[in-house]
This record gives sequence, structure tokens and C-alpha cells, in this order.
Amino acid sequence: FDPAVSCMAAAVQAVSAGAAGPATGKDDMDAFRADIAATLAKCDATTQACSEVQGASCSLDQMWKDFQAKFDEMNKRMVTSIAGALGGSASMNGRPVEKISTTRLAQILHRSPRVCVLTGAGISAESGIPTFRGADGFWKVGSQNYTPQELATWEMFNKEAKALWQWYLYRWRICRESKPNSGHFALQDIGKLIKKMGGSMHVITQNIDGLHRAAGCPEDSLYEVHGNISLMRCDEKVEGSCCFHHDHSATDIPTMSAMRGVVVPATKPPPLVNGKEVEVDVPVCSDCGVRMRPQVLWFDETYNEAWYKQNSAMRAVENCDCLLVIGTTLTTGLPQRIFRTCVAAGKPVIHVNPDEETTAGMLHVQSKSGAALKSVLEELALLAKEAAYAELAMSPRAALAGRPAAPKAPGKAAGRASLSGKPKAKAKGAIRRTSSVDSSVAPPEDKVRFIFAYGTLRPDAPNPPSWTLPFVKDMKSHRAVLRGASIYEVDAEGYPSLVFEQTRCMVRGCLVTAEPKVFEKKLAEANRIEGYPDHYQRRVVSVERESDDATPGGPVWAFVYHRTGKFDRQQAKRIPDGDWVSHKFAAENR
Repeated sequence: FDPAVSCMAAAVQAVSAGAAGPATGKDDMDAFRADIAATLAKCDATTQACSEVQGASCSLDQMWKDFQAKFDEMNKRMVTSIAGALGGSASMNGRPVEKISTTRLAQILHRSPRVCVLTGAGISAESGIPTFRGADGFWKVGSQNYTPQELATWEMFNKEAKALWQWYLYRWRICRESKPNSGHFALQDIGKLIKKMGGSMHVITQNIDGLHRAAGCPEDSLYEVHGNISLMRCDEKVEGSCCFHHDHSATDIPTMSAMRGVVVPATKPPPLVNGKEVEVDVPVCSDCGVRMRPQVLWFDETYNEAWYKQNSAMRAVENCDCLLVIGTTLTTGLPQRIFRTCVAAGKPVIHVNPDEETTAGMLHVQSKSGAALKSVLEELALLAKEAAYAELAMSPRAALAGRPAAPKAPGKAAGRASLSGKPKAKAKGAIRRTSSVDSSVAPPEDKVRFIFAYGTLRPDAPNPPSWTLPFVKDMKSHRAVLRGASIYEVDAEGYPSLVFEQTRCMVRGCLVTAEPKVFEKKLAEANRIEGYPDHYQRRVVSVERESDDATPGGPVWAFVYHRTGKFDRQQAKRIPDGDWVSHKFAAENR
């Protein structure tokens, strides 16, 4: 308002100077000037009021920004609270991101009596069914007018029932023409092996294609939490339908039996005509006459026990020892809750996915599900032949199944192996392949320049005790695995104890080394920390370096501190994946 007020004031001043015309008399002029003065005073007051309004407006803007900031913070706190109530954490910290091999995945399954598997569209992609949201995903075709979230809703079905039913018949045709792939069958065989070993496996699937059923997954251990496209029911939201008056969230047996009783096989799509779908009418219920709908969960609906087995699935998750995730991005409510529940409880969560993308809290097997599960099945079949607690390997001469080749002792022919996996001298003849560790081929201890650190001596140990940082100072490290061993937590403090066993299982840790003079001091320090020889024993064995993508490298000789035969293993806690640090990260972020 300021420019307008200024112009008005200038005009009034011009009038008072006589620009508006000649005065008719002195008295009249005085009166006119008095009026002008009053008008100018009013203009000044108006200008001041406008300024105050502007100031108030700026203040209001700042107040709004402050409110938005506080509201955002309140939302974050609310999300944290809800995540905690659902069994998760806001940051979803836990195990660090890490790629593992199918061999290690088989070990986790072997040592987890109760396994839960969560599958998504990825496992069915190899059957020719497009994925949910992939680059060529099924939900990105079929309609140019609506997003998948808009199309797969009850609201859309209520508006365009015939069009939506036609879309689902088209989808069902694709599912009917698809068959279970090697991943489905391998997963089913894995479940049989786990059951044979005295365990259990439950499959929770987001897929509506029914391929787990077709592969032979038992009804009592399969939870199709998003429904099944080959089934339909009358629309419970329409007055007069069979289930209109039922509480759809009820968990009592009579109500759930009534709700499940209305689910029937879906009407099969008619044959194509000239390669195109034939329009059909929406089927109606033979009992109530109300329109039928697909037995699938839509985006604007909620899970329940009667139709989607939500509670049963969550009970299986809460009781499981590990969660295997296959081909899903965890973008819907219940799968997210399943993931959070397991992470919060410190349970191993393993994700099988061909993509490079990784998620904190998960161990990753980067592979297509068919190839990965087949490899896991082969390894698990070998592990299934072992006793629940494999026989101890009390001496270095004990044959340890699955042990990598022992490196040739350092000498003139071959230099000491470096952390990069390249020997400092000629590589030919430096490694002799053998199926066991024989102390006669191990070098003298004064020639060994590596320590296999699997517990508090690891540089990456979480919340390390006082001795870790001084010990790892001036030392180099590299990822490594020791085969033929297991890790247990025995003491109340939760420190790890390694045990040599006649097993294919492995322990993951780090090879640490230093220059010869420094290494001698570090070895003496390690002896003191581990209480050698009174509390821990020490052995020189071959340890296998590991690359970042979990592929094996060359073996080297290393000192390993262990407690073989020193305690009752069945009274201790065994770490399924053999990685104490990963386990501690999960435990400390509960």
C-alpha cells in the first residue's frame, strides 16, 4: 500500500498549494487547509497501519516456518514410536551391509531350526511373470490412465468393476500359463531338508500367482498375505453380501470360518479371440447375488487373519531363528513389519536378489533366486549329513571337511603371501590342494605372520573393549574365513569362543598382520589378551582370504586362538552365520 498512499499525499499537497483551483476566500482557504491537514494525518496513520500489517505478515511467515519444522520433528518422533510398537527401530540399524556366499547362507539355514521365508515377485520372474515394479514390471503396463496404486483399489473396482475384472482375468491368464521354476522347487526341497533335520520352514509370499502351491508347499506352512488370483469372493462391502455384517478383523473361529467359506475358485477367462481378451461380465455370488471380486488385497484395504493369514504369518516370524527374503523390495506394510521385527530381535536376515542394491540390516546374496537356491540346496544336503554338533577336531591332523588348500610353507620357492592375495615371489607351486589340515605341512610358528581375528581383536568390532584399538594399531587387515570351525558365546560377557570341528561350516573374521618386528610384539599382546595358554589354545592353520563380493581368495597360514573341547557346546550359544561381529551389531541395535 505504501506507493498508493504516497501518491495520494502528493496530490493533496498540490491541492493545498492552489493547484486545484483559485480560493474563494481566506476563511474558506483556512478551512480547506485544515481539512487537508486532517486528511494527511489520516494518510500517515494509514501508512503506519500498513507497515504494521506488513510486519505482522513477515512474523506470520516465520511462525509458519517454525510450525512446519516442529510438525516435521513431531512426525519423525511419531514414526519412531510406531516403528518401536511394530517391533522395529527408526534407523533400522543392525547388521552392516555385507555380501555373502550361498555356502554361508546354507550354513545359516542349517543352524536355524525355525526358518521363515518371505518371497516377492522376483522369485516368479523366472517363470515368465513380470515383476511388481521392475523396469519391465507388470504393474507398469495394461493401463495408461492410472497408476497401479490407483487401479488396484476397491474404490476403482466400485467405479469400474467390469474394466477392473477384465484386467485381473488378463493377469490370471499369465499366471495360469506359468509354471513353478527351479527356485520354487529348490525352496520346497530346502524346506523338506530342514524338516528332516528336525526344524521347520514357513513361506510368507506377497505373490498372488499360486506358484508356491503348485510347487508343493504345504498348506499349513504357506501364507499368501496378498491373496490368490485364482480365487474370488463376494464383495463384502456391498450390503446384502454374505460377509457384509461380519467383523472382517475378527479372529474367532466361527467368524473366520464363515468368511473363508465364501471364497471359491475364480471364473476362468474365456479363450482369446484374435489374440485379444474377450469382454466378460462381472460374476455374481450364487448365494447372495452380489458381485464377486478377486481374492487379492488391494492398496486401500488392510490385512486380516481370515483371508490373508496376517496373524499366523507374524507368529511364524516372531518364533523364527532367521528370515530369508527372496525377490522383494519390502514396499508394502506387512513385509516391512516382518523385516523390522527380525532386525529388532537381532535375527539374521538374508536377501537373495540379483541387483547391486543393498539394505542395512541384511546379508546379501547377489544372484537370481533359481541359481542361488539350487546352490544352497546342494550345500545344505551335505550339511544335513552332519550331526547337530559335529565331532570336535582336537588336533590339527583331524580331517576337516571343506577345508581349503593349505598354502605351502614360506621358503625360497614361494614368498610370504600378502593381504592382496598375491605372493611376493613366484606363485606357481605355492599352494598344494588338500582336503584336510596336516600339521606336518604347516610352517614353523616363527615364520607365520598372520593372526585370524574373529572377535574382539577384529578392527571392526562394535563398541570395542579397551584392548582392541591398541592391538590393531599399526596392523593391516583383510576379510577372511576359516572353514571347519564354529563360534560360540560361552561367558556372560558374550565374548566369542572358536571351536575346531569336523564340519563344512565356517567362521568369518579378519586376517591381521604387521611388519616382522611389530608382529612379534602384537603376537605377544594377543597371547596376553586371549589368556594363552591357560584360557585359550593356539593353533596354526590355513585361513582363506575373501573378496568384497564373498568370493574366496588364496589361503595363508595364520595363528588362531580357540577353545576346542574346553566347554559344553550344547550349553553355549552358537552363532549361526559364524560372524560374531555381525551378530554383535545386530544385538547391540535391538
